[in-house]
Amino acid sequence: LDPLAEDPARRGMMLRPMQALLEQTRYIVAVHRLKGPDGEPLNPPEGFRRLRDQQTDNDPALAALQAHYDAQIFPQIETLGIERQALQFAWDFTTASDASISRDMFAIRRQTIAWLEAQDPVAEVTELRTFQSDDRGIWRYVYGTIQAPLFLRSEEHGALIHRDANGDASQNGHTRFKFLAVVPSSLQAQFEPGRVIGYGHGFFGSYREAESGSVTAIAEALDAIVIAIPWSGMTETDAAVMIDDMVRAPHQMIRLGDRVHQAQANWIVASHAIQNVLHTLPALRRPTDPDAPGVMVDDAGQSNAGAALYDPSWMGFLGISQGHILGGTQAALNPYWDRIALNVGGCAFTHMMSRSSNFELYLALLENLTIADPYSRQKMIATMQPIFDRFDPATYAKYVLQEPLEGSPADRRILMQTGYADAQVPDFTAGLHARLLGIPLMTPSPRPVWGLETVTSPAPSSAYSLWDFEVDDAFRQSARPAEQGNIVHEGIRRSTAGKAQLREFLRPGGVIIHTCEGPCDPD
Repeated sequence: LDPLAEDPARRGMMLRPMQALLEQTRYIVAVHRLKGPDGEPLNPPEGFRRLRDQQTDNDPALAALQAHYDAQIFPQIETLGIERQALQFAWDFTTASDASISRDMFAIRRQTIAWLEAQDPVAEVTELRTFQSDDRGIWRYVYGTIQAPLFLRSEEHGALIHRDANGDASQNGHTRFKFLAVVPSSLQAQFEPGRVIGYGHGFFGSYREAESGSVTAIAEALDAIVIAIPWSGMTETDAAVMIDDMVRAPHQMIRLGDRVHQAQANWIVASHAIQNVLHTLPALRRPTDPDAPGVMVDDAGQSNAGAALYDPSWMGFLGISQGHILGGTQAALNPYWDRIALNVGGCAFTHMMSRSSNFELYLALLENLTIADPYSRQKMIATMQPIFDRFDPATYAKYVLQEPLEGSPADRRILMQTGYADAQVPDFTAGLHARLLGIPLMTPSPRPVWGLETVTSPAPSSAYSLWDFEVDDAFRQSARPAEQGNIVHEGIRRSTAGKAQLREFLRPGGVIIHTCEGPCDPD
């Protein structure tokens, strides 16, 4: 039930399937035995009652539906043992084809990979910051840009996908996107090169989120260079465009999705650059001066002066919050990643929206400036999902492990880390994502997760790791987002056990182990 509707007469009830529907399939929905707040059965809507009772002769609009209901809906429901007269509402619908919503994304993937097969992207360093002594554990910040094929009409925020004469997504010249590489101090003290991990930033945020304490602590704990790029379409600057659309032109408020397609292409290019180009840049190599910090000689008398700071033969990915959500889509598309950690995110955008504190501002704008009626607002949100489907990880989940796309790594594995009662990204959407991916729940777990099989440590492949910080979960009962969030969303990435789990997984041949003593909770 819509928790934000104060008037019961305008409170919508949403039916949300918690597993995937089949594509191009007709479904029938039957509602019966539904009771109101007083405990009494609800009366059916009058239009449906007349269809059910075959009293539509004097209403041309309903009469046109009568034959379809009598032949295609009511008989099928009765085979389930539900009497026609017991129905309070029923209807049917047919799902779209997967190709109709993934067409643009797959076309962009194919063209991006072909572009990379023809050349390496040009990468440039624009700024280097070196720290002699940094309590946060940072040796260097390296800022730069990487060239990529452009698939939008322009580089402006809000730009739509560029299409050829057939209406297919196509390249429109080139663009450059920014990157930030975080080099931890731990690499300065070791002879060998570190590992390298791509980082996906949070909700309408910035790639410079990688400078935050929690991310730099992960880099230090994993002896890894962390490289971040913007999620074009869902950065802090894109948020301003979406807010303006919400107020002035709600019909185009999700045009940001076209730029998200560009972001997915950018991550494929970035991954190629990380493994083939960036490690050759002086800023991502050790000094050549034998007396400089970070230069040392091993037991065999070999110097690492001028050597690459990371091993380019392998890279992993860590996506947190929005980085999990959009990273879940990239997990299907990226041919370079075989170890992918998705942290405190989920799938199905409209499932998240009204239950997430991150969306409070946007819901308030809809309510106060665009659509005051709560029932109309919920209908609008529902009609947004087919647009979100074009880049939603729910759409691409089956292509991650079950039906991998051409060129995908043979031993791809997913680690999901999620906390119970997360007020920013509802954890039930993470459970949905895990079911769609087909991954099991790591045990011992503080709670069961509906529909997931279980696995013990070490997991033979992928796994879902659930954490319970024992926070007040009362907001879950009303589906109302907690106004200020809670410790859950940040807790896993900051915990010693959470970082230890990432350390064992985000490496060549990495495995998922249970790093808590018993279920993962505050103790």
